[in-house]
Amino acid sequence: TLIIHNDKVVVDEPSIVAFDRTTNKVIAIGRQAMQMEGKTHDNIKTVRPLKDGVIADFNAAEAMIKGMIRMLNGGKGWMFPSLRMVICIPSGITEVEKRAVRDSAEIAGAKEVYLIHEPMAAAVGIGIDVEEPMGNMIIDIGGGTTEIAVIALSGIVCDQSIRVAGDNFDSDIVNYIRRQHNIMIGDRTAEKIKIEVGAALPELQDAPADFAVQGRDLMTGVPKQITVSYTEIAHCLDKSISKIEEAILKALEITPPELSADIYQTGIYLTGGGALLRGLDKRVAAKTKLPVHVAEDPLRAVVRGNAFFLFFIFSIIGIYLTVKNNSYQRSVTLNSSNEVVGTAYERLNVFKRYLNLGMVNDSLAAENAKLKTKLLGLTTVDTSKDVKVIDTVTNQQYTYLAAKVVKNSVTLRNNVMTINKGSLDGIKSGMAVIAPQRGIVGLVRDVSEHLATIQSLLHKDTRISVSLRKNNALGSLVWGDGNFDIGKAFIKEVPNHIKMNVGDSVITSGFGSFPGGILVGRIIKPNVATNDNFLSGELNLFTDFSTLQYVYVVKDKRAEEQKALESLIKPNE
Repeated sequence: TLIIHNDKVVVDEPSIVAFDRTTNKVIAIGRQAMQMEGKTHDNIKTVRPLKDGVIADFNAAEAMIKGMIRMLNGGKGWMFPSLRMVICIPSGITEVEKRAVRDSAEIAGAKEVYLIHEPMAAAVGIGIDVEEPMGNMIIDIGGGTTEIAVIALSGIVCDQSIRVAGDNFDSDIVNYIRRQHNIMIGDRTAEKIKIEVGAALPELQDAPADFAVQGRDLMTGVPKQITVSYTEIAHCLDKSISKIEEAILKALEITPPELSADIYQTGIYLTGGGALLRGLDKRVAAKTKLPVHVAEDPLRAVVRGNAFFLFFIFSIIGIYLTVKNNSYQRSVTLNSSNEVVGTAYERLNVFKRYLNLGMVNDSLAAENAKLKTKLLGLTTVDTSKDVKVIDTVTNQQYTYLAAKVVKNSVTLRNNVMTINKGSLDGIKSGMAVIAPQRGIVGLVRDVSEHLATIQSLLHKDTRISVSLRKNNALGSLVWGDGNFDIGKAFIKEVPNHIKMNVGDSVITSGFGSFPGGILVGRIIKPNVATNDNFLSGELNLFTDFSTLQYVYVVKDKRAEEQKALESLIKPNE
C-alpha cells in the first residue's frame, strides 16, 4: 500500500495486519506485520485484507487504513480534521467491491472518497497526456490483478482485468520449490526469490546470480538450503505470464482500428511491481511485435497519478474559496483571468467526467443492451418486463428476460451462479441463459420466487448441443475434461469425417433450450481422435465468466408444447 501526502510518498508498506486472537486488537500493520507472517503462535494471526486487488476482509481493511493514516504523522495518533482520499481500484471491480472500498475509507475517517481506475492513474503518473485524441496502452501488473487498458480522450476505451499478478507469481514459486526440490517455503521467501532472481525469459543478457533459499525439507522435516537460478523461476512463472499475454492480445483485438494505429506508434507502457520482472518487456514485445516501455519507477506510477488527481481537487477548491470569499480577488479573476478559469473548469469537468465513469458505464451498458437486443430481435431490454422477438422466421418463439448476477463462482469444478429473477418473473428450471454480448452462460437449475440458480457452463455435468457454423456438423459442448480453464471448453462427439480447422466458429445447434445460431467460441485445437470413432476439439469461449454481471434468460413459449408432444412417444416405438 502506497500513500502520498503533500506530494511525497509517506507510506510504503505491505498490505497486511496482525491481530491478537484473544482481544482482536491490532498488534502490527505493514512491514512489522509482514515480519510476523508465518512465524506466529496461536494467539496471533496475520491477515491480508486485499485479495485479487479488492477488499477480502472488511474489518482488517478498515484497521489497516486507519493505522497507515496514523503513520502520516509519525504514529502520534492524531487525525486530520477532514480527509480527502483518492483510491485506486481495478477496472474490473464490481459495484459491491467498490462499495466496500468506499465504506472502509469513510469509516477510517475520509470525508470525501474518489475512486480512480488503476490504468488511468498509472497513465497520468508516467506523464501521458490522457486528454489527447491519441491511443495509449497501459499494462499495470500489481499484486492481485493485471490491468490492461487503452486510454484516449480522458477515458478508458477498452480494457481487460485479470486476477493474475504478483501474488500468483509468489504462489507459482512456492509450488515449484515444493514440487521440484521437495522444500516448503513461505510467501515471504517466495517474494524474495521473485525480487532477487525473478525473470520472464530463460535467457538474459544481464543474468542475476543464483539465490540461496532456506526452507523445510519435506522428506526429512529438517531445515535445508538450496540455490535457485533465474532460469528455473522463468520456467515456473511461464504459465501465469502466458495468461497475461493472452489478456494483452485480447485487449488489442477489441481495440478500435484508429487507436490500434496509435499504439503501433506509441507502443505499450508497463507499470506496477510486476513490470520489474526481468525480461518481461522483451517477452511482451516479442509476443505483440510492438515496442514496450517500462515506466520510470513503475512501482509508484499509480500512486503518483493519484497524487495528481488529489492535487487537482485541492487546486480547484482553493481557487473557488479564494474567489468566493474575497471581493478584490473575485474582481481580478472575473476581469482578467477568464481564460485561466475557463481552462481550469474544463480540466475539472474532464476529471469529473472520469470520476463519473461508473455511472456513464452503466448508461452505456444499458444502451449497449438495447442495441444487442435489437440484434437479437427484441423491442426492449427493460429488466422488469418480457420482450418479444420481432422475427417472422421464429414466429415470436422466444422472449428474453434480463437479470443481474448476484453471485457467481468460477474456481470450482461445479460452478453455479445466482440471478435476481425467479418464478414470479416466469423463470423455470431448464431455461437457457446467454451472455449480454455473445456467448452462452448455462441452464436454470433451481428457482425460488425472487431468485434462481444457474448451472454454469463451467460445470462438469453441463452438456449443450452445438454445431460448427461452417457445415452444421453437430457435437456436444462440455467443460472440465481435464482442463478447468474458465476460458476454454471442448466440443465432443463430432463425426470423424468432419474436418475442423483452427478458427472455426462453434454455435448453438437449436436442439434443446438454446435458440440456434448463438456464438459459443472458436476452435483452437481441432481434430482430436477419440476411442469411439468421433472427433473432439478445444475452443476458446466467447463468454468471460470472471466479469459477468448481467445475463439474458431465454423463454421458449413452445417448450411446454414440445415437451407434451414428445412425452406421447413410447419407448422403442
